[in-house]
Order: sequence, then structure tokens, then C-alpha cells
Amino acid sequence: LLVCALSQDGDELPIRRAYVVSDGKQVDLVKLKEIFEKNPDLKSQTVMTFGQHRVDSLYLFPVYMRFQSAELLIDFTKNRSGMKLAAFDGTVPDTIKNLPATRPKDGRTNDEAMKIFLKREYPGYTEK
Repeated sequence: LLVCALSQDGDELPIRRAYVVSDGKQVDLVKLKEIFEKNPDLKSQTVMTFGQHRVDSLYLFPVYMRFQSAELLIDFTKNRSGMKLAAFDGTVPDTIKNLPATRPKDGRTNDEAMKIFLKREYPGYTEK
């Protein structure tokens, strides 16, 4: 899961926490990488609207959580908490319907497969 956050106040970044709430339980997502940027063009519409401070954060999102009724939320370092990014109702798109809908028994990830996936899908966020 890639979350891009912009702010007028650089002290709000990075994102302190990304998490899923389902059945009253909160599950923190594992942060894999974050990249900070500061847009120097103070006259751009984007900077004037959203701010010049930006962080791109890459999280491990367990696909089984997408099959549940749940909300995806983030907390900034300060000022904002519980910002809803998405809500799921338990229905899933055809592109993921054949993926596992239950939590892995051991709760672990395949690190080697994750490295291959990240390098392929997010080459700008992986170490060279």
C-alpha cells in the first residue's frame, strides 16, 4: 500500500501510524519504506493548496483484510489522527477474489518474495 501525504506544516510528517480497524480491533500496518520530499516551487497550485511537504510511505497491507468490513486510517505525527483513507464492505474486485481470504496461520511474510514484488512494482522505493 502506497500512501502519499502532503502538508503545509512539515512537523505533521511523517505519518506516525497506518492501521486497519475491523470488528473494533486495530491492526497496525508494517511500514516498509518512506521517502520525504519538499517542493521548492512555492507558487505552484499544489503547494498553495496542499503544502510543500510530502512523504511517500510504503506499507505492507495484508490482503486478507480486504475481504472484511473494515476502515483504513492514518495518524499524522501531530494535529491529525484517525484520517480515513478507505472503507471496505467485504466485497472484493475480481482481480483479488482468488487470493487467500484468511490470515496466514504463522502470521509471517515471505521476505524473498516481498523483495521481488517490491523491486518489480515499486522500483523507485527499493534499494539499488
